[in-house]
Amino acid sequence: MKFLKSKIIFILVISLLSTLKAQELAEKYLVISLLSTLKAQELAEKYEVKLIEKIVMGITGKSYPKICTVNYPVDRIKEYSTYLVISSCKQADMVIAGTDELESFDKPILLIGDTEIKDRKDVIGAIFWKKGRPQIIFIDKNLKRFDIQIPREYNKYIIKKDSLKYAEAVF
Repeated sequence: MKFLKSKIIFILVISLLSTLKAQELAEKYLVISLLSTLKAQELAEKYEVKLIEKIVMGITGKSYPKICTVNYPVDRIKEYSTYLVISSCKQADMVIAGTDELESFDKPILLIGDTEIKDRKDVIGAIFWKKGRPQIIFIDKNLKRFDIQIPREYNKYIIKKDSLKYAEAVF
């Protein structure tokens, strides 16, 4: 039924646009393309924040975990997260970072984006995008260092520290 409605709407839009002049059509297409690209970007950002939220809540076991962001847009968290509380890094349960070029907080760090995971003892995992899909990894040794028991649903994303070189190649 959804496909039929989409097809009907598409036919109506094409019929309407075919009556416009060629330049108007090109301008309309450009506007529609731009709007759809912006909407796709917004949806990806929202999905990323919801994924961060779910992981942080699962790891901390808290309904409203405190996080600190470093080189990651705090406005994005504020806009799309319902449960994450922004705090100072000293008070945070976890640090969300867009890069591993940061000081040590003696807190678990979750890296976000296409950043290289170096030999850091405080990085417990990473979320990155590959071919339009989110990829998640957790580093076994660093989880143990912080005495973190992740929910069972994330066990398949745990890698050994020795396997990290392979995971970096996958980035």
